[in-house]
Amino acid sequence: MNISSDMLYGPCPCGSGSKFKFCCWPKCRDSIAPDMTNAEIVQTVRCTAAGVYHRTDIAEADEACNDGMTAFKAGQNKTARQLFCKARTLDPKMWTAWNNEAMCAWEMGDVEAAYDLQKNGVDAYPERNTFGAACLAIYSHVLGRDSEAFEWIRRALRDKLPLGRDVVLQVCRSLAIFRRHREIVDYAVASRMDDDEIVAFFKGTALANLGETTQALASFEIAGFGPYGPIADHYADTIREKAFPFAAHDGDWPYFWIGSYPPAKWFDEDLKAGRDPFARYPNTAVDAIEVLISDEKRKPAEMLELIKGRNEIGMSKLREDLEAIVDDVEYDDESDGEAVVDDGVLPEGVTAKEDDTPGAFGGRPKWTMTYEPKEGETAEQDADFIIESFVRPYVERHCSMRYDAANDDFKIALLQTQNDRGERVISCPSVRLGRYSQLMEMLRVRLVEFFEYFCDHVYSCEVRWDACYGGPLLTLEDEDGSAEVFMVSIPESFGEDSDDVK
Repeated sequence: MNISSDMLYGPCPCGSGSKFKFCCWPKCRDSIAPDMTNAEIVQTVRCTAAGVYHRTDIAEADEACNDGMTAFKAGQNKTARQLFCKARTLDPKMWTAWNNEAMCAWEMGDVEAAYDLQKNGVDAYPERNTFGAACLAIYSHVLGRDSEAFEWIRRALRDKLPLGRDVVLQVCRSLAIFRRHREIVDYAVASRMDDDEIVAFFKGTALANLGETTQALASFEIAGFGPYGPIADHYADTIREKAFPFAAHDGDWPYFWIGSYPPAKWFDEDLKAGRDPFARYPNTAVDAIEVLISDEKRKPAEMLELIKGRNEIGMSKLREDLEAIVDDVEYDDESDGEAVVDDGVLPEGVTAKEDDTPGAFGGRPKWTMTYEPKEGETAEQDADFIIESFVRPYVERHCSMRYDAANDDFKIALLQTQNDRGERVISCPSVRLGRYSQLMEMLRVRLVEFFEYFCDHVYSCEVRWDACYGGPLLTLEDEDGSAEVFMVSIPESFGEDSDDVK
């Protein structure tokens, strides 16, 4: 009988992880005819290992498993689950069918069944079912068995790399559940898959949580090309603005949002249906609430009211985090669009709103108003109106830049950029250096130049504190979406060799 050495010394088709020669070869060599193809030999080995003796069973199992995966990808979980069940009935050693049926049960919210099915999948392929071990860690956590979850994570991490992409991702997810940031980074690097878009997202989030933002930015730029692109881009922008994501509790940047963490979806469904959301899987309540707030599906004040008197693990810390957020910003549930903020007596025509800019922090609102230059008035009068009725009151109320000694008249830079509605910078006509005491006069000069050329539009005006530049930012946007932006910053990034700075 002529079997190639590659097959003889390769992994056994039964899935044990051992070499074929030392596993099933002695048990099935008499069943293998000299003219069998490799595919027929594999089927014979699998039949022997599964305790079935018809190749048609194995072929049907493969077909059912493939059809199940097609249905699963189409979102037809119930149909997929039936097909995977058929496949693993025909071939009880088909660990992929057990794994996939468990995933269907998980997506359908039947976590107990998912755990049992996945446990059978690991038992069917005990040596190398890393994906199954990572899944069991997640399911164990949801079911409130964290000590068991830790054991499954240890089992997953002990398997030798490299492994398949889906396996690496599931291990990263299980580590993310427990916020084991350094292990995610190390695992992503060791897997040699940290250039994969989704793996890069988990690595970048872990690095951000560890405070290594420069390295995190590089990973988010890779992740930006993948399916997690929008949140990766948001995180990258947040790093550039030297801020933190909205509602990141306990100092952590969220790894999940409602579309990637089913318990948050189930929690939200129970809330909407008037059911007790803590009844199903109380161990995931903190995670679910954090995901819903980070995903802006639920207001922090609403969640704070919901958890009053709750004593589940982590609730005390979550209450503190939510109280801090609610104290920073007052939410108005009746407003359509941006939440209106009570900011005391405002100048005429000015509205104070919640600053929902990605990366905004510090509790400062933004002010908005509409301005149309009046016919017959000069550019100087237009500039004076914007400064005295809009910019100066906001700066005096919210934008003290005195981070040095009190009353220190430090150096600043005034940048002027032109942007389109997509917030892309088209040009940067000027960077003017000066002192903080000269801010309003410097801005007045630039506004006069602006209104000398652009006095025939109606402008949507906005002034807010910019976390990236560390100073106020004024935007004038016309009805065509072209915006003029004036930013105040410290000058180190732009050079200090200017006559403007005395």
